[in-house]
Amino acid sequence: MTRMTWFFTLIFSIGSPLAMPLGWSQSKLDDSASPGSSTVFESPRYGVRTNLPKLWPILQQEKNEYIFVCQIPQPKFPDRPGILACELAIAPESLNEYRTRIDTNAKRGNRKGSLARNDLMPKSANGLPDRLETVWEFRLPDGEVWYEITIRIIRGKHLYSYVLNVENETLAQARKKFDQVIGSTEYSTPDSGAAQVIGSPTNRWIQTEFHFAVDLPEKWAPLLAPNEAALLYANGLPKGIWADNMLVVATKAGKLDYANLAETLPADLEAAEAGCQVKSCKVIKTKTGADTLETVVEVKRGPFAMTIHEWRFTGKRFNYELKFTVESERYEPLKTAMQKCFDSFQELPGDVPQQGKAQSE
Repeated sequence: MTRMTWFFTLIFSIGSPLAMPLGWSQSKLDDSASPGSSTVFESPRYGVRTNLPKLWPILQQEKNEYIFVCQIPQPKFPDRPGILACELAIAPESLNEYRTRIDTNAKRGNRKGSLARNDLMPKSANGLPDRLETVWEFRLPDGEVWYEITIRIIRGKHLYSYVLNVENETLAQARKKFDQVIGSTEYSTPDSGAAQVIGSPTNRWIQTEFHFAVDLPEKWAPLLAPNEAALLYANGLPKGIWADNMLVVATKAGKLDYANLAETLPADLEAAEAGCQVKSCKVIKTKTGADTLETVVEVKRGPFAMTIHEWRFTGKRFNYELKFTVESERYEPLKTAMQKCFDSFQELPGDVPQQGKAQSE
């Protein structure tokens, strides 16, 4: 499901208990300058502290890539409120890389709507930082016109995207508050869940909740995972809009028939994704003599040719998957570092959650 489809699904599925009554006036909505009109939202995990309008209730927060999703009452459409969302993603090499990709996709007609604006913007007097501002216009069959405005900001290794999705008659007032939210936002480093081993001769990191350690490739570092299923997520320096990455997930511990998986998994993978080519899927032995299923797959992801190198193995606490996804042109130069990362995986003493988050349910 695309983000736009997700927004419209949310907009049209929200029931009347959360909708603003028709009797509320527009002046009631425009309270951004009044005392106590906003409330502080803080998420140390995602590295955000901002002021949100009190009349825009939070529907969802700190869920996968969504830092928060707010409902925006629209007096003319009490059963179809607008949406304010803030998302976290991996930062591209530059905002201009993202701008170019959006322009290219718009020319190809890769999404619905009309691209009305897609510009790099400098810092402004109202507190907005350097940013990429993208505006899409959607004309519905009944004559309504909706706008999706996305402001993208790079902070460290992360990309923060603020999305406003409202009907035309709400746009002017909502845009003021939207800009105020962005202008008031303070950033800190999101919680990656990992700590570097100071003094280690290798680029070694410890996952502090699940107590395991790995040696990452040189200049790689953990960051907040874009999906809650990953116990650890790390990447290298971005190239264009992409950054090669590694993640670790876990499932309940149990004996697996790796030999049988080596026979059946290739067909399952190729059936699940068009164009997927399984280059290798075999059982290997670790340094300790334990069985591991090693799989190498080539896929196309949009304009990118990707190689996915994965190891599935059994630890004392969980069954793990350690997976690298890299652009195919960089696969061979990274292959030795990826192997060292897998070989370095070590469970450490300490109490850990009984289940490896959502992926072990």
